[in-house]
Amino acid sequence: MNRGSRGVCTGDKSAAEGFDDRFLVLAVQRRDESAFEALYRRHASAVFAVTVRELGDADLAGELTQLAFIRLWERAATIRVESRVRAWLIMVAHNAAIDVARQRRNTTTLEAAPVTISPDRADDGALKAQRSTAVRAALDALPAEQRQAVEMAYFGGLTQTEIAQILREPLGTVKGRIRLAMRKLRSALGPFQEEFA
Repeated sequence: MNRGSRGVCTGDKSAAEGFDDRFLVLAVQRRDESAFEALYRRHASAVFAVTVRELGDADLAGELTQLAFIRLWERAATIRVESRVRAWLIMVAHNAAIDVARQRRNTTTLEAAPVTISPDRADDGALKAQRSTAVRAALDALPAEQRQAVEMAYFGGLTQTEIAQILREPLGTVKGRIRLAMRKLRSALGPFQEEFA
């Protein structure tokens, strides 16, 4: 990546932080690395959060987050400036995660069910692991469309309107999916409900 001659920050990385995403995407289209770095700092954690939730593998999620940003650099000229960059990045990472999940399903066997730990005898770490396992199992039990909408909202930080745009679904459909998913999650989490309320 070579910085364009008219960079956003001209050597000062923090200067790019004050610009909105549209301006930064235009700068990335001109191959401005400082604008690219600003977008990375602004959106990488949200992209990672959605991807790690989908895969349950932080290392792989990190790779797919980087992949999404590489695609941003490579395809910046094709991105419409009015598009939401975070939504675009999450969708790229999400699609890559789906591909990875499909490959895993075709090549691996089912893992053993998690061991339940009695809250009376468990230390804080074990309780945390049990809660995490319960949340993961509850999310995994949701229909794919509901799980995707919840993950994009709660792990990706996207609004319901943004989710509807990314998924090309009516806003009411997305709202309904999230509402149904939250009811199911509350019901499935049972003993942990008060902790997740």
